[in-house]
Formats: sequence, C-alpha cells, structure tokens
Amino acid sequence: MRDERVRSALDRCYDAVVMPSLWADALQDLASAFGAAAMMFYPYQKNLDSPDPRDPKRSFTKVPISHEYQELIEEYEKHKWYLNHYRAERGLPLMIAGQAVVIEQQLATDEERRTSRHYNDFYLRRGFPGYAMINVPMLDQNWCIPMLRARGQEHFSPQEARYVGRYAAQFRRLITLSDKLEIEKGRAAMTGLGALNAPAALIDWRGCVHSLNPAAEALLGPDLKLVRGVLAATHAASHHALQAMIRNALREERTAVERMRPSSLILRQQGRPILAEVLPLSGIFLDMFDRAHVLLLLTDLDRFPAPREERLRLGFALTASEARLAARIAAGTDLREAAAALGITYDTARVQLRAVFQKTGTHRQGELVALLSRLAH
Repeated sequence: MRDERVRSALDRCYDAVVMPSLWADALQDLASAFGAAAMMFYPYQKNLDSPDPRDPKRSFTKVPISHEYQELIEEYEKHKWYLNHYRAERGLPLMIAGQAVVIEQQLATDEERRTSRHYNDFYLRRGFPGYAMINVPMLDQNWCIPMLRARGQEHFSPQEARYVGRYAAQFRRLITLSDKLEIEKGRAAMTGLGALNAPAALIDWRGCVHSLNPAAEALLGPDLKLVRGVLAATHAASHHALQAMIRNALREERTAVERMRPSSLILRQQGRPILAEVLPLSGIFLDMFDRAHVLLLLTDLDRFPAPREERLRLGFALTASEARLAARIAAGTDLREAAAALGITYDTARVQLRAVFQKTGTHRQGELVALLSRLAH
C-alpha cells in the first residue's frame, strides 16, 4: 500500500516536470507517502569550510518545494538559520562520502538537541522535530532532498532511511528529465530566433554559455569570444558591463524584469557595437532546476542603419541638440566622443543625455541604444 502511494506521488512529480505549477502539491503528496510532513529539493555547495551550505548560484524561490516547507524556508533564509547549521556541518560530509540517506540521530545526540538553538528555536518552535535528507549526487550539481516530520511523527529510523533511499534514483531522473526538457525548449526558442537571423545564447545558472545559435556563433571573433565557457568581450569596460548584466539577471527573480539591467553595449575595434540584452525565461519556459536561466539576445548594430535625427526629434519630442546627441549614442559613440564631435562640453552632453533618458523612458545608454535601434528596423 505504501509503495503504491509513493509511486502515485512520483507520477505527479513527473507531471510537474512538464507543468512546474504542480510541484508544491506533488511534493506534499510524496512527503505524506514517505510518512513526512514536508520536503524540498535543496541545492548545496561542497565547500565544507563555508558556514553557509547553500549553493550561492541558486535561490530557494526557484526550486521544487512542498507547501508545508515554503513558509519555513522563508524564515530559514530571512533569519539566516542556515549559518553554522549542525545538520549541514555534520550531514553534508556524510553525503559527500557517499551515504545515501542521513537521519537526525546521526547528526546530534538527544543531549545536543536539548541545547541546540537551531533545533529548539527553529524546528521545534515550528513543529518539525524529525529530519532526514536523501543524497542525490549529480555530475555537475549538488542536490539533496530534506524531509521534515511534524510533532506526533517519530524520528526516521534506519529502516525507514533504507526505504526512502531506494528512491534516490527517481529523484535523479526527475532532475535529469527536467534538464533535458528545458534545454530542448531553450534550443527550440533559439532555433526560432535563428530562423529570424537573431543571434541568441542560452545562459546557465553559473553564468556560462550553454549553447549559441548559428547567428550568435557568427558574431564570435576578435571582439567577442568564448573563454572557458563565458562570453567575454575584448573591450574591458564592455566585458565588465556584460558580466554585471548577466549576474544581475541570475540573481533576480524571473518575474522581476523591471529590476534587471536589461541591456549593455559591447564595443568593437571597428564598426558599431553589439547590443546585448537579457530575457528572463519565465516568458518562454520555466526550468525549476536552473540548468538554463536566461536568454541573451545579441544585435549587430552594423546590420541596421542608425535612426535619423528628424525621426528621433519628432518621435520623442527631443530638441534639435538632444536629437543630434541621441543619434550619436544610437550609433554606438561614447558620450565623450559624441560631445567632442558635436562641439559641446562633456557636462553639456550629460545634461542633454539625461533629458533624452527622461523623454524616452530609458535609464542607461544600453537601454537607449536598444530602443533607438528598433526604430531603424
């Protein structure tokens, strides 16, 4: 009977791979089938010297988690209960050494639990005294499945640990299947962009390039390269801006598009810059395991004519001097160079650029270029 409940709940987890909105219900059912009250997928790092066991490149808001665990994990992060946590300090070395399931009795004695701040002020106060975590080793990711038991449920026994450990391979398959499905969706998105001759790169949770479509590969050269899996600009300031934009997109929630730095310019030795823009994947697909995270769109501005001053003046109610400056910026000219070419001081150019930002609803030169380049299409 128990096996049937577990299999049924696992079936719902496989459904959740295709429809991520089902994860919370599916994991709640699976926790119940295992005789637990809550469970989640926990991404951890193998650096045992760190007081923080969490993987710094992932967020708990983006991993599958049961309903009962959600409020607890919010407090866990908000009040930094993860720091110097005895379960991580003692449990992760056991998992890294290859143990399939770690249970509470292996992590602390009864006497230690009576005086443990983490155990009493966090878990007992919330009503979750029992604990076990399933080891799910992956090739390039570190995952475990922590499960909590509520008051009235006994601690996990060694026999129960062996039982739940039988299902570690299922969790590995869920992660692998999700990876494959979402990567294929990402590739499909890039193929569609490629058909429009729109260069695009799929960026993973580490900030590395997972894949490039042919149009993006064609942009690689002396000004833009792949260096140890990272898209690198030769121009130093452009490289720093590009990496900052990607890091910002990786940190933000997928729905918080308004807080992202949406674009940056990659200056080239010759010709106009390459415009780089990040697109959160929530609008295309949702990878709960963070294999693919953002889509990076690249635009070769040399392929498009610079917008005419008259069109900018009429379209955004710019003054003649503001339109002249905006046209220079849209062409990829540095602000100091634009000021010199127009015969105005740098301070005057800054004042005019602020006015252009206000009238166009942009905040950075990359955003302005992205907007104005579309007027020339």
